Amino acid sequence: AVARDALYGSAASLCRAVRKGESKSILSQFRRDYQAGYAFCDYILGAWAVIYDTEKHVSAKYGEVLGVVNALDKPIEYFKMKRDLLRLSTTKVLEKYGWLKSYSPHHPPYSRKELEILRRETDADEVARQLRQFKKNERAFGDLIDSVRNKADRTRLRMVHEYAFLKTDRVDVWKRWHFLKQPFYGHLMRLIPGADLSDVCNLSIRETEELLRGVMPVTLQELKARSENRVLYRFTPRAITVITDSESIRGVVGSLVVARQTEELRGTIACKGKATGRVKIILEPLDVAKIRKGDIFVAKFTLPVFTPQMMVAKAIVTDEGGITSHAAIVGREYGIPTIVGTRHATQVLKDGDLVEVDADKGVVKIIDRK
Repeated sequence: AVARDALYGSAASLCRAVRKGESKSILSQFRRDYQAGYAFCDYILGAWAVIYDTEKHVSAKYGEVLGVVNALDKPIEYFKMKRDLLRLSTTKVLEKYGWLKSYSPHHPPYSRKELEILRRETDADEVARQLRQFKKNERAFGDLIDSVRNKADRTRLRMVHEYAFLKTDRVDVWKRWHFLKQPFYGHLMRLIPGADLSDVCNLSIRETEELLRGVMPVTLQELKARSENRVLYRFTPRAITVITDSESIRGVVGSLVVARQTEELRGTIACKGKATGRVKIILEPLDVAKIRKGDIFVAKFTLPVFTPQMMVAKAIVTDEGGITSHAAIVGREYGIPTIVGTRHATQVLKDGDLVEVDADKGVVKIIDRK
């Protein structure tokens, strides 16, 4: 909560400086803002320690009660939005939750039309049932903890249970933080004629500081190349190097991409079952428009705003995540065969591939390539 409030406070201070047009103040508030972002990164990255360490211990020893451990006992922001759609005007919901669709600063927020469609699709009885379920889940987990005598095990169980909520919450905080800074991004666009929102979001911290001092740190042409994913970034402890040479990029990409010849993927079972269908690769929020009933939903990871499209899929497969990831929670909630943590599914598979998802064994087999 402290880290979250620091983020929101720094964003508000930065935008006040922008509105006042105080150049020195904008620069100092920007530095304060990115330091708040660094502080929040412990919260962002902590989930992976739980996924790759703590969850393994819990799965091995308490596999029969994972449903209780992973069940949410309080609503995430997406559920709050659905609840509020039933009692508030579209305008109010848009003001309160419009940012929830924007995973990156340059992704569009919810539109009024999208929220009106979601309102029509939201079942009041289902929302009421879920609210009751949160209380049931809280009691069930409390009973489980009371039954465990080993102190270390109780700690691990609480960590995994809490991160079932925190994994989504931490991303929601990060998204809202960036959304609150729209006036600042608008200021950066005015400093680089011809740049759009995606372009200025690809400036590094050092480049942004130079720009705020009145120095053009990079050409508009290079910024456009970054926005179009035509560059590579090399990170070292002291600097970020942007590689633009096409031959160098091809060489590096060729050494990193997993061979398409792989016929089978393995991951962690999140919800058992089997399904066969055509793959749809989801790399960003706009891609969910491709999903049709019966498709296999394949993504690096999933977000709450993907849920309506995930619900019509025959199976869910992700590169990342563990048994408390959003994909795992949705799969169990709706009984959709789900395999998470395959690492390379979005590289090995392509749109239209016919695959069999065997979530009883944690295996994805390619039947026919598109």
